[in-house]
Amino acid sequence: MEGLSAPSDPPEDSVVRHEAGAVAANPRKRPRGDRTGLTYARKRAVTACELCRLRKTKCDNQRPTCGTCAAFGADCTFKDRETDHSTFDQASLAILDRLNYAIQLLEDPPGSRNAPATATTDPGSLPHHELSSINTYASDNGHGGSNGAVDGVNAAAADALTVNTRCACTHVIDWPIFAGRINPASISPGLSDSPSIKRGSSARISEGDVDFLVRDFLNNVHVKNPILDRGDLLDFTRTIAEEGFKWDSSSCLVLIACALGSLSTSWEAAVPSASETSLDDAKSYMLAEAYYTAARKRLGLLENTAQATQCWFLAGVYEMYSMRPLTGWTSFNRACALLQPRLYLQSQSTPHSFGQSDRRLYWSCLKSETELREEFDLPPPGLAQMEHPDVLPSPPESAAHSGTGGIATDGVWESMQEKSWYYYLSDIAYRRIANRTVGALYCVPKEEWLSMPVRQLQRIAEELDAQVVQLWDHIPGSPSSAPQIDTDELTYMLYLDYADLRERIWRPFLYIAVHGQVSEADQLIVMAGANKCLDTSFVMLEKALLKHRHHGCWQTIRCMITKALLVLAAAKSRRGEIRSDWRSVVRSFQAYLQYWETEAPDLGAARSALSTLVAEID
Repeated sequence: MEGLSAPSDPPEDSVVRHEAGAVAANPRKRPRGDRTGLTYARKRAVTACELCRLRKTKCDNQRPTCGTCAAFGADCTFKDRETDHSTFDQASLAILDRLNYAIQLLEDPPGSRNAPATATTDPGSLPHHELSSINTYASDNGHGGSNGAVDGVNAAAADALTVNTRCACTHVIDWPIFAGRINPASISPGLSDSPSIKRGSSARISEGDVDFLVRDFLNNVHVKNPILDRGDLLDFTRTIAEEGFKWDSSSCLVLIACALGSLSTSWEAAVPSASETSLDDAKSYMLAEAYYTAARKRLGLLENTAQATQCWFLAGVYEMYSMRPLTGWTSFNRACALLQPRLYLQSQSTPHSFGQSDRRLYWSCLKSETELREEFDLPPPGLAQMEHPDVLPSPPESAAHSGTGGIATDGVWESMQEKSWYYYLSDIAYRRIANRTVGALYCVPKEEWLSMPVRQLQRIAEELDAQVVQLWDHIPGSPSSAPQIDTDELTYMLYLDYADLRERIWRPFLYIAVHGQVSEADQLIVMAGANKCLDTSFVMLEKALLKHRHHGCWQTIRCMITKALLVLAAAKSRRGEIRSDWRSVVRSFQAYLQYWETEAPDLGAARSALSTLVAEID
């Protein structure tokens, strides 16, 4: 593929050479650990849960929730829950073992592992080594870097605090190369959302439809955000089928699940045709709105419980499915606000006793809210400022054994559950690298990239890029090249995250190539980084043209607007060669924006802006 070209015959000192041992001989290979931990002898729970221990009352040891905790509506946590793997089968244990290794690559502090001599530079060293120097640069120039996080806050929360809107397309369209031709506010998302189809239609909710709608929710939505216990949700569904909807949290939860089950569809990597719109493919939109409206009537009546937090979070997910991002942020923020005091009070009574359900909620709420703050310049939630055990969640116990709750144990669901947890934990890991990228490279205004030492910027980008590539290589089934049309949804979505994040890492080099006066010694470095940025931009513009509706659909399209603007910046600058088909790629993306613009007017405004900018390039 063609890209920005470097001048011929670069001087020898412009060629980057890694230090000895910095390049991995085989990045996929990892040391074989002790596998004896994959088998555990079954044992009976004889220790009271944390609440019963605190109250000094007898615990009946019922799992997952004892009688006392069920009566109080409290989160039931057993001291041995974190390490008791007796209910997990070999496949689940293998999944956890592989995921733990991948996450360890991301989270270990420098020097904590004895890596082989051939291993690549430790990705974990970035925030403490190269990152410290760029944050010093930012502080010296009056800008806050990631070191400005609140003392005592754990790494995940500190990462979330650094997120800002400098990665958004509204900042790229403000690059000097575009000469202020487009007002960034014109493509900003609106301050109010409204449903694309008027409510009050003939669609009506029905207890008789609940069962299959909830199962659609489990198959299409829950697998990407497994915050619920599947068995509990099916129990609530049966109760409603027998007794009807009530005004409690369980009915609210089922109603939101039905709304999502109505609007979501099974995975298909299909590209929309020229005559289609997104509403044409949303056949059950009015039915979904009916269930959503019924759920909204109950949300305001809920008390601060775990189920209420789940309801607000899933309401945000539905609002993202229906292209209402600001309303979605409000719901995610509300979920964070409900979760924060519960976690804080739990930590005061029993430190580090957060159960797995709360951990799943913590990560999902914080991640979803953080992603939207990249587009909306809004303050972080209180949840991002509280200390929380820096431990990723584990699969719910119902994933490993059958019970009396009507939980399916067929091989299809077990396979879906395994893939779901690979995706969920990998997605969290990608989000954390994205937050670190913002803290490392976007802690200063874009203009100051021009005055940064190019070789230092290169080392930071290479460290971050190594983290992304290493994590992708350790995702089971990850293709070495772009995924094909028959790739499963979860792997496909992770690949889009992978491409998007790599583009962000190398974007400063494209900015320097387009706007800077680079020394001859640094020219090759800048052009190589700019080409990586363009390569991954084209990948996103070609591979993400999907009409499949999902939680992150709106954000993905906004990221694609950014990629299109980067391509136009490179073409307009004439400071190198760019793919000869760049116009057709951008034109195809404009048609894709037209598919969604009925639901999201900001996407229609972006399409018009791109048309204006393309017309000005000879």
